[in-house]
Amino acid sequence: MTAQRLQRVPFTVPMHMQLIELFVPQTLIQDPSLIAMMGAVFRPFEISVWILICILAILVGILDMWLNSRNWREKVDAARKKGGA
Repeated sequence: MTAQRLQRVPFTVPMHMQLIELFVPQTLIQDPSLIAMMGAVFRPFEISVWILICILAILVGILDMWLNSRNWREKVDAARKKGGA
């Protein structure tokens, strides 16, 4: 935490500071293409993990729609009755 940051935001006084150094290997590609740079976002996980994340997101969406479908219908019916349609 820098002194400048402490002056700007006094309510974030650190309780404990831990000095950590992070070593990141340099890429071997000198001038990566746009496609290579866009693909770098997906490198942290294997393809099977990304597929699992997508499947879980779809299943959660379907489950949410299924659980809230009655509430949605009731709100639409109430709005139709209120609007006189």
